[in-house]
Amino acid sequence: MKPHIVLIAVLLGAAVPAVAHAQSPPAPARPRADVAGTIGWLSGNKSTLAGESHNDWYNRGLYGGVTAGWYWTEHHKMEVEAGLTNDIDFQTYRSTYVDGVQAWGGSVFNYTLRRVAVGELYQGLHNAWVHPYAGAGVDLTWERSIEHRDRVMAYDPRTGMSRELSPPATIGPTTTLRVRPYLETGFKAYVSPRAFFRGDLRLIVYRGIDEVVLRCGFGVDF
Repeated sequence: MKPHIVLIAVLLGAAVPAVAHAQSPPAPARPRADVAGTIGWLSGNKSTLAGESHNDWYNRGLYGGVTAGWYWTEHHKMEVEAGLTNDIDFQTYRSTYVDGVQAWGGSVFNYTLRRVAVGELYQGLHNAWVHPYAGAGVDLTWERSIEHRDRVMAYDPRTGMSRELSPPATIGPTTTLRVRPYLETGFKAYVSPRAFFRGDLRLIVYRGIDEVVLRCGFGVDF
């Protein structure tokens, strides 16, 4: 995952001066509040389920959300977000021994995430077209999961044949609430005195990096 995170950070950093160069004064006035719609890419750490699979992250999540912010001061802002994902699949396999005979099977986990996040941001610069920001907050995610378990097969070397130990099964759906802190960095770039483009990178933390969300979107100041 580290190369993905580095690449994302480089892209965000390159986007800031590119957007800034395309703008011209006058700069926008300080807003009291803003609202934005975002869409992005989400990747999650599932190393606890990976078994003997080579990949312990899912990275096929399409994420969409709405954010609303309130400026306490020119630089300090509280932000609330509501968002959700599409259906995300994560495949894993495992092997074990039953009565001295090796058995193997696999599962496909299907996830859907819905979240509410509340955070505090610090927004840099004064009276500028582009404002970088950084912040932290608390993320509440409702994770709905369904496990589609393959049949478990065993190979008996004495007979040279495989036999089925358990049939395919579906487990769930189950919904789990996860409460985790997050760190965020990004920028807000104005395309008119009130309308803006925003892009950011969010890292949700739980015993290390648990989830990575890369977002972009458009919004308006009030």
